Amino acid sequence: MHAANTNPKVSCHIVCQEYMQATGFFLRTDEDTLLITARHNVLPTNSDELETGEWMLSYETSDFLPVIDIYLRDGDSYSIEQVDVREKDGLLFDSAIDVLGVPIDFDPETYGYVTWTTDEFVPTDVSPEKFDVIGFPGCAIPDDPEYGTEAYVDAIDDPYVLPLAFQGQVRAATPFNTGLLGIGVITASDADSVDYRGYSGSPVLSDGLLGVHIADQFIRCGNMNTGEQSSVRVIVYWRTEVLNRLLGQQR
Repeated sequence: MHAANTNPKVSCHIVCQEYMQATGFFLRTDEDTLLITARHNVLPTNSDELETGEWMLSYETSDFLPVIDIYLRDGDSYSIEQVDVREKDGLLFDSAIDVLGVPIDFDPETYGYVTWTTDEFVPTDVSPEKFDVIGFPGCAIPDDPEYGTEAYVDAIDDPYVLPLAFQGQVRAATPFNTGLLGIGVITASDADSVDYRGYSGSPVLSDGLLGVHIADQFIRCGNMNTGEQSSVRVIVYWRTEVLNRLLGQQR
């Protein structure tokens, strides 16, 4: 994991209800511009109820955190836009998917941010060997436990890049059916020691938008040549297929 050389403005730092530190990005449809993030950042979510096929996740949130502060790089500092999900019609939501889309009233492109469209989704039958998560993990966020927007606008770092690979050993260990999930191996040398909190909701990127980051976990893998078992840290993401599904339900 390393800091981006320049802020590519493909994702934004968000704080939900002055508490939950996370990442989001923007999606434009014919009807709306949406902030996309992981649903568990905002709404109660139990991973046991998600459509993950044979892949096991183990997390549960119980907090309702409806007010979202959206930090947008603006020159040397950040501007803040705010959205309250209680005041929005047309939320993208499905109880079986840990993704949330929230309509917003501002144009991210006025701040220079990328606004994705469905034309830029990576096809579901494509499995790139290398891809990245770009978002705001713990090291990009101020250490001060007292949240305050005035302090945050001058203290948030630019996003961090997390390089991933879909390696052969994980292909062998991945169950046949992972539902709507994709799996990526963290290739950074410090993979086991980094604080990944804050990445949830980040875009997963290759030649386009590949998916939405939701979690990291350790899995046991067997080397296909030696048979030796090892522990590998991976990230789990929802493929863009889920965004198409959510948009289809909205119509």
